[in-house]
Order: sequence, then C-alpha cells, then structure tokens
Amino acid sequence: MNGTRESSVEDPTSDGGDLIARAVQEERAEPELTDQCHEGPAAEAIGRSLNALSAARRLAASRDPLERAVAAHVLGSLVDGNTANVDGATALLDGMIQDAIHPHLEWSIADALRLTCHPSAVEPLSKLAASKSSSVRRTVAMGLAGAIAADGDSRGVEQLVRLSADPDPTVRDWATFGLSQLDDDSEQVRSALWDRVDDSHYNTRSEALVGLAARHERALVDRVRAELQTDYVGKLVVEAAAELADPTLLEPLRSLRDWWDVDPELLERAIAASQPTVTST
Repeated sequence: MNGTRESSVEDPTSDGGDLIARAVQEERAEPELTDQCHEGPAAEAIGRSLNALSAARRLAASRDPLERAVAAHVLGSLVDGNTANVDGATALLDGMIQDAIHPHLEWSIADALRLTCHPSAVEPLSKLAASKSSSVRRTVAMGLAGAIAADGDSRGVEQLVRLSADPDPTVRDWATFGLSQLDDDSEQVRSALWDRVDDSHYNTRSEALVGLAARHERALVDRVRAELQTDYVGKLVVEAAAELADPTLLEPLRSLRDWWDVDPELLERAIAASQPTVTST
C-alpha cells in the first residue's frame, strides 16, 4: 500500500475485500484529509453494492480511525438519495460517535449523516453539534437543515438555533439557512433569525432577512431597504423584498435595473410585487 501500514480489517480479499483495501488506500492518500470535496471512489462503489452494510460494519469495528472513516463514507454513499437503508446506516453511524476522537473521523460521520436527509439523523447529528471542529459543526448544520425540514423535530431546531450563533461564519450561515427554510414559525425561530439580521457575515444576515420576510415580518422593511441601497446587493435580499411586497421598496428596486444583473427575472418579480395596490372607488 505504497509504504503505508496494511489494513487491520480482517480478510480484505473476500466479500469485496479488494475494493475495501482500495478504499482504505484512497483514504490514506488524501492530502491532509481535507474535509471538503473529499473523493473516495472505491468507498462510493462499496456503498452502491449489495454488501455495503456488512462492509461498513467490518470497517466500523476497526481500531484505525481512517478505516472507520471509510465506513462512514460507505454509509454516506449507501444512503445518498436512497432511504431504503437509512435506519441501519444511521444506527451504525450513531454507534461510531462515542469514541470518534479523530477530527476527520468525526467529520466523516457527520457528512454521512448529512446525506441521509432523514429525521433519524437528528439525534446523532445533535451529538456532534458541540464539536471543536468548525468543519464538523458546519456539516452538522447542513445535515440538520435537511433532517428536520419535513417534521420540524424540536431537538434539531434547538441545535440549529445554537449553531446560528456559532463563532464561525460558515456555521452561522448554514444554521441560519436551515432555520429560514423551516415551516416552524415559533418565537424561538423568529428570535434566532432576528439575532442574525445585523450579522457581520453577509450571507448569514441575508438568510435571516429572507427567512423573516417569508414569515411576513413587517418590521423588516427598513433593513431590507437599506440593503437594497448598498453597492453590493445579493440575490437573497431581492428575494426578501419580493416576499415583503412593500411599496416603499419599489424605488430602491427600480434603481437596481441600471446595474443589477444577478437575476433580472427575480428583480422584475420583486418590483411587480411592490407595486401599490390600487383600490377602486
């Protein structure tokens, strides 16, 4: 294995063992074990096979954190776009969390749980929400957003609220996005979104603006107007204006026609929504 230590997974030549050995080799070859754009074609292939769960169980039982990380990648591939094995995969990933002290292993588990997009992932993802790694916390926020979108699991909402105030801006961004997309219109969610409308991170405060606008927060109009009059206007701010449909936003929106080419159709939709209502006499 190119000078690296051999896999400790038993019998790597049977039941797809050659592919398992290749997956472990690919994992060891990852430069600095980057937790973004991580590629593992062999692990993905195992995840698409009939023996995916059994292979993942063998790898998950290893004492080597990188072999266990491969187990997580296999399970992520297994559940990505396929709910048939979500319960078994989630249970196995949950059992791997307790002694996942290696930061890459922790991220790999979180990433696999993210791919389930299923309520069963809420509890294990919540266990990882206090990770020291911002990459893990960001992945947890992404995963919770998908896992609770359907049923608004209160445990997941609480974790997203906490993560929306995270020191890392990308964690706040994803957590605020998750809260913004929820059907939940509770005071807890509204308050968390209001806490982010003045965030120093542009994307984060934009997610908060559009989330509150979708909840028809009229007190938001002045803040959206101010954002429309800056030198940089993101798509989400125009979406928020379209949601608010307030006549006082009409002129700032019209002025964007001179230079804003991000999404002309959205801009015209926001302008149309902001037209004053003409009442018949």
